[in-house]
Amino acid sequence: MPAKDIFHEVVKTALQKDGWQITHDLYNLQAGTLELYIDLGAEKVLAAQKDGQKIAVEIKSFIGPSKISQFYTALGQFISYRAALEQQEVDRILYLAVPSNVYDSFFTTGFIRSLVQQNQIHLIIYNTEQEAILFEGSANATMANVDLYRQHIQNLLSQHASLVWDERIQAQTIFDTTRDHYQLIYVGWRNQRRIYGPVLHLDIIDNKIWIQQDGTEVGIANELVELGVPKQDIILAFDPPNLRYLTEFAVG
Repeated sequence: MPAKDIFHEVVKTALQKDGWQITHDLYNLQAGTLELYIDLGAEKVLAAQKDGQKIAVEIKSFIGPSKISQFYTALGQFISYRAALEQQEVDRILYLAVPSNVYDSFFTTGFIRSLVQQNQIHLIIYNTEQEAILFEGSANATMANVDLYRQHIQNLLSQHASLVWDERIQAQTIFDTTRDHYQLIYVGWRNQRRIYGPVLHLDIIDNKIWIQQDGTEVGIANELVELGVPKQDIILAFDPPNLRYLTEFAVG
C-alpha cells in the first residue's frame, strides 16, 4: 500500500476511534467549473461529522526530503481548499492533519508557528503508531468556543461603550446570553436632536458570529480576528449575501 494511503487510513481509523463518522472517504471540492481534488499533490481529504459538527481533513505525511517545501505546498493547497469549501459547504471546517513527530519537530518552530497562526490553519495531530488524533486550533466549533466568543463579544462591546465621550449620550450594552443577541445602543439628545440606535449588533448563530450592524471605524470583525476568532467563524451579515464571498470572511 502506498505511503499516502497508509497515512490516510491511520487518520481515518483515529477519527472513527474518536467518535467521528466518516461521511466521505474522498471529498471533492468544486470551485466554479474547476474540481479541486485533495490528492492532486500527494494525499487525500476525507470528510467526517460528529455531534452536528462537520469537518474536512487534508492529510499530509511530510515524508519527503524537504519539509519546508512540502509545508509551502500544503499551505497553498489549504488556502485554496478552504476558499472553495466556504462556497460549497460553509458549515464544514477544514483541518490539516500532520504526523505527531513532524508537529513536534517542525510545526512548533517560531517561523512555522507564526505562519500557521497568521493563515489560521487548524491542525489535527495524528500518531501513526497509536492511531490517535489530537485537535489543535479554535475552528472546532464546540461549546467551549461559543463560550469564548460570548466573552469576546461582551468585552468588546463594553470597551466600545466606555469610549463614548459625549455626556449627553448614554451607551447601553444589551447582552442576551440565552439567545445569543448582543447590542451596543446609543441613547440621548444632542442639540435637541434625538440620538437612538444600535452602533453594534452581533448574534451567535450555529456557532458562528453574525455581525448585523457595525458603526465603528476599526471594524469589530478585525478586533475579533485579533482575539483569535477564525475568519470562517465570522459573517458580515450587513453585507448582501450574494457579495459576501468577496470578503475574507464566511458567507453564512
